Amino acid sequence: MKDADAKRCQLRTFDELNNPKNNSLDSYDNYIGDRSIGHMLVAPVGQNRGSEALERSNFETALKELGGESDTVQVHRFGHWAVGWHELILIDPQDTAAVKTAEDIEAALQDYPVLDDAHLSELELEEFHENWDNWLARDFHKALCNEFDLPEVLEYALEDVDGGKLYALWCELDGACRTDDADPAITAGNCHWDDIEPLIADTIKDCKAAYRRHISLTGQDPYGENMRWYWDDTVEFPWDELDRMEV
Repeated sequence: MKDADAKRCQLRTFDELNNPKNNSLDSYDNYIGDRSIGHMLVAPVGQNRGSEALERSNFETALKELGGESDTVQVHRFGHWAVGWHELILIDPQDTAAVKTAEDIEAALQDYPVLDDAHLSELELEEFHENWDNWLARDFHKALCNEFDLPEVLEYALEDVDGGKLYALWCELDGACRTDDADPAITAGNCHWDDIEPLIADTIKDCKAAYRRHISLTGQDPYGENMRWYWDDTVEFPWDELDRMEV
């Protein structure tokens, strides 16, 4: 966390936070929980079910700076009509050390929105890896297949590529391993054929060999004079023909 400057911040009590005059939607008018905590001070961080990495990182960092949960530093979870639940850190005003730390945190956040850059980066990377395993790798594979209009045989080949290689390709193209703005279609659009060809080179080689073998055995030349790909590497391989033939 960055050092707070000399300015002091005034923390609000839980009663003040829930005063209908200050907060018409999230006030005591819509609250049925414990009001004995009304005198406690509210730390300047919070998180809810849908919080992004930044909110979660600041919440965890602030709680750590406050020395973790104790009798005077408490994490309270409340049901919420919009986000399901949200959590606040409440501080006993008699714990002057914790109050000062919370004021320093609030002052720091006024200057810079991140309490701990390293912790935030770690959370973002964890989130990226989780989403990569759950959906992003699959969507990236699909986007690559669409981008290059891959025939079915190469779609399967790309699907079988080691996940680490596909992940490395994403990081090389995207430049950042974050999912808050991840768009597989855009990332695939930045890819060139030379980027993915090495990943499926063995399958390409096998397909071409099988196609040549088919022509050699049957004498059929479905591409006729357009079979220049056979000897000219600048001509695209006739994948459509391969898809129609059992080779």
